[in-house]
Amino acid sequence: MLMLNVPFAQKEEAKALGARWNQAEKKWYVPDHVDPAPFLARPEWTDPEYVPPPQVPGKGPKWPLYVDLIPRTAWFSNLRSELNEAEWTALKRRTFDAAGWVCEVCTCKGPKWPVECHERFNYDEETGVQTLTGTIALCPSCHESTHMGFARTRGREAEAMAHLMAVNGWTDPEARQHVQEAMRTYGRRSARDWQFDARWLLGRLDLSEETREKIMGHAEGLAPRIVTEEQQGIRDAHAYEGQDNGLFDDFFHQPN
Repeated sequence: MLMLNVPFAQKEEAKALGARWNQAEKKWYVPDHVDPAPFLARPEWTDPEYVPPPQVPGKGPKWPLYVDLIPRTAWFSNLRSELNEAEWTALKRRTFDAAGWVCEVCTCKGPKWPVECHERFNYDEETGVQTLTGTIALCPSCHESTHMGFARTRGREAEAMAHLMAVNGWTDPEARQHVQEAMRTYGRRSARDWQFDARWLLGRLDLSEETREKIMGHAEGLAPRIVTEEQQGIRDAHAYEGQDNGLFDDFFHQPN
C-alpha cells in the first residue's frame, strides 16, 4: 500500500485518480488494485524528502546555480579537514547569518533545515593551487544540484537536474550540456595534484594556533596534505575508470 502526502487543496485530484483516505494514519493512500504510476509521477505526493522548486527562480545574489565538482585528486581537501569542530560550526553560522538564513541562489529554505554551507574554490591549472575563495549558504536542493556527483550516488540525479533547470530556467538539453561541461572540467582537473590554500579564513574566524599553522603550512607548500591509506585507496579506485564520469566526485566532500 503506497502512502501519500497530499495537501488538502489537492485531495480531490488524488481521489479522482483512485486514492483513498486512511482514517487511522490520517493520510491518503493508493489501494492495491489501483495503478500507482500516476501517483509515482507526482514526487510531491510520494517522496517524503521532496522539496518544491522555487516559485521565482534565479533571484538570489549568487544566481545562476551551477554544478561545482571537486577534482578526484582534491578529495578530502575541504574545510572540515582544516578546522576543528568548534571552528567549523562558527564558520557555518557566520555564513548563514550573512545570508539571512536563506539560499543565496534561489532565496528559499529547506523543509528540515533552512540552508547548508558550500565552499567555493578557484583552481589555477597552471600552478596547481586550489584556493578557497569563500563560503555561501545554499538550500538543500540547490546544494544537491551543485554536488551533482553526490546526488548521483544517492540515486537523486533526476531531482537534482529538475531543480537545476527550474532555478536557471533551462531546458533539459541546456542543463545536460552544462553538466557535461562540468564533467569535462572535472576530468581534466582530476589528472593532477592540488595544493590547498585556505588563507581566506585568516582574519575571518577566531582560529586556534594549530589550525593557523596547518592552513599556512598547506598554503605555502611546507606541509603536505595528509591522506590516509583508506582515502588514497578511494582516490585510486576511480583513477582508471576510462572516462571518469564524476559519480564519486563529492562522495567525501558531502553537503554540510
